[in-house]
Amino acid sequence: MRIEIWSDVVCPWCYIGKRRLESALDQFEHGTSIEVRWRGFELDPSASEDPVPLDQLLAQKYGMSREDARKANERVTEPAAAEGLDYHLDRTTSANSFDAHRLIHLAETKGKQAEMKELLMQAHFVDTLPVGDPETFVQLGKEVRSDETASRYCKQ
Repeated sequence: MRIEIWSDVVCPWCYIGKRRLESALDQFEHGTSIEVRWRGFELDPSASEDPVPLDQLLAQKYGMSREDARKANERVTEPAAAEGLDYHLDRTTSANSFDAHRLIHLAETKGKQAEMKELLMQAHFVDTLPVGDPETFVQLGKEVRSDETASRYCKQ
């Protein structure tokens, strides 16, 4: 059986959902026979390629103050922690995720899609690395041994 999931690497609830799915599959007696395929979905295809503080982005997008945006980020941190995720949304920047999805697709051709999806989400929410930055892609590509072609999936 295959499960296809459409998600964005810059969506905090998608990372929480990923962890919950993994937990459910671990508890399911046939969980190891399930193939999970990650599909790219951009929450905001018009997002800037330049990193923007997450609270600033949310404030602009939803017409709220930056303080309300910070509080919204704090509210998502608790369910993330319950799934073992140590979010640092106060330091997270958001950017266009198009190339990140391309890198996940590249990793899939090398049998490393799940690893790259995890690395990108961890880089964004936990390590607060810019997931739209070609240097980040090369660094993560090295971690899954896709570094020799990672740079071609980045805008030059």
